[in-house]
Amino acid sequence: MCVFLLFFSDKPSPTDGLTVDKNGFMYMTEVTQNVMSRWDPSAPDFRTSRVVLAQDNTTMNWPDTVGIDDLGYLWATTRGMPLDRVNNFIIRIPIGAVSYLYDY
Repeated sequence: MCVFLLFFSDKPSPTDGLTVDKNGFMYMTEVTQNVMSRWDPSAPDFRTSRVVLAQDNTTMNWPDTVGIDDLGYLWATTRGMPLDRVNNFIIRIPIGAVSYLYDY
């Protein structure tokens, strides 16, 4: 079995969830920055081509799981830090694109 690993780019924060839209853009959480970002993998460097879609230190505390619906929204859950039952939210961000899983 051959495995090829290629270093692509470093980034400013760990990621806990990511997804890709029909256009090939990658959406990811940046958990220690409380950020949802978009990146074009064809760009040479994440740090210079990253687009911050949303950042909030209250409602986006530790963004986690992500998904894209058929209406052009990116959805994310947050789990709050420290882990508790208070800082858990569902976030919806308009992105104007659908998931790579959709046929249209």
